Amino acid sequence: MEFYSREEIAEQKKMRGGFKIAAFIVSVLALAAVVAMFFMEKPDTQTRYTIAAAAVSCLAGCFDIYVASFIMPYMRPKPKKRDAVHSVLHVLGNMLRQLHMYLIWIILSAIIISFAFNQKFETVPAKEIVIYADVASLDQPALETLLDEELPEGIEVVKVRQTGYDLFGMPDPAGIDIYLLPASEIEGHLEYLAPLSELYDSYNASSGSAWMKDGAAYGLLLFTAGGQDALPGSDLIEFKPGEDYYFCFGANGLHRGAGGQAAQTADRLRQILAD
Repeated sequence: MEFYSREEIAEQKKMRGGFKIAAFIVSVLALAAVVAMFFMEKPDTQTRYTIAAAAVSCLAGCFDIYVASFIMPYMRPKPKKRDAVHSVLHVLGNMLRQLHMYLIWIILSAIIISFAFNQKFETVPAKEIVIYADVASLDQPALETLLDEELPEGIEVVKVRQTGYDLFGMPDPAGIDIYLLPASEIEGHLEYLAPLSELYDSYNASSGSAWMKDGAAYGLLLFTAGGQDALPGSDLIEFKPGEDYYFCFGANGLHRGAGGQAAQTADRLRQILAD
């Protein structure tokens, strides 16, 4: 049995108090950093911020676990004199003995952080605009970030999806707000599309700016392939070669209506691609 003088007991209490304060400060700073990254996160920075927040949370939690396991017990064995190398080995040895706790915390914090950061861009259908783009490729995070900078009233997020998503496996393909389709694909999607008259008060169908079927316009011209390689915004979207592209709108979209949120978002996308 080891005996301690009053001075040694007081010294250990002081040390534990200092580490308790340090653990509290580390936890508060880590929480503040995670919250800040959550609010700073945008679609094009989501992955980076999610990884950074998970790393901060893991490190802070591991520090707290170490303090709780090896510093806070009421009486610690009298410390042995060790050089720097042996001190590091001693700490590593302690960590290995509690490895299961570190692994559990790392896994839990990564799951919780990932879930929370992903939920930021999830909302009810009434508050989101969904765009389905049948294109060769697109920079989805960058495009969503630009669209989210100017949202129609009542909309919290705009989501852009490419052809790779299983459109026909969706419960209601006609519920997609905006389609960006090549002329060759509009006929095949016609059963899902709303006439442009439901979204715009006026459009010049006779000028060739609309895709027509049985006297009704279903597509608003975005891009004509003739003689052009790409729109100025081709770093965001790569169109299929040789195709004219049109904006079309879902027949059951929640945001239809003349000058409504779907039409505003389509106009905003056209502005982005033209800049």
